[in-house]
Amino acid sequence: MSGAVAVAPTASKRPAPDQEARAAADANKRLRHCGPRSIHEFELLEVLGEGAEGVVRRGRDRRTGKKVALKWISGDGPDGHGPPDRRALAMEAGCLHACRGHPSIIGIQDVAADPSTGDVHLVLELVHGGKPAGKAHETSPVGTLQYNAPELLDGNWYYGPAVDMWGLGCVMAELLSGETLFHAETHEEMFDEMSELRDRMTSAAGKLDPECLVDLSEIGRDVLTGLLAFCPEKRLTAAEALEHPWFKNFKSPWTHDIV
Repeated sequence: MSGAVAVAPTASKRPAPDQEARAAADANKRLRHCGPRSIHEFELLEVLGEGAEGVVRRGRDRRTGKKVALKWISGDGPDGHGPPDRRALAMEAGCLHACRGHPSIIGIQDVAADPSTGDVHLVLELVHGGKPAGKAHETSPVGTLQYNAPELLDGNWYYGPAVDMWGLGCVMAELLSGETLFHAETHEEMFDEMSELRDRMTSAAGKLDPECLVDLSEIGRDVLTGLLAFCPEKRLTAAEALEHPWFKNFKSPWTHDIV
């Protein structure tokens, strides 16, 4: 996404963990005592960029007329709206505040919130100038295509831990069969291979086709099917997988303590 922090190629030290913690604590203290401004004090203009963590818009401070960048931080509500994680917000705002004045890092000016929805925006310095290096850069989901969950291919940016469980299912199938579950090299090919897998699972009453993994037991196939559920809400979580009988019956050869 169009990030709030733009670091020049020249090396600069990253704040140490204790400095980050102090900066986050300072920002949290300011938020607690001063409170954020209302987002209605700003005019929301065009979108400058968007990504997994929210949207950046050009804005105008109604009090001063000054142009700013408003970074909406996605929250825990429907479609990413609502109050974001306070600790994560304080960490980002605190680190930006600690780096204020650096010529290569965008400065934070304030925090603004929508009192009706709980949405929070970081009020940032609006950077002008800079020419694109040719055509706009392509954007794509993070990760290797063959291990991407269906929701990533669908362009759902508000994904959660379920995408990792899908990737784990792909790795499990690869370890058991000796080859990758998917062989696609393009998104179109990946959609086709996923559709084929969904059809196989549907025809096998929701389970992976036994011919794919002949030596896998029924309860093992149940785990793999749960990890590769196309609906993220129905996909096995890590905690649920570890409670499955397939793992309960597993005995590790490492019985001695590892120092």
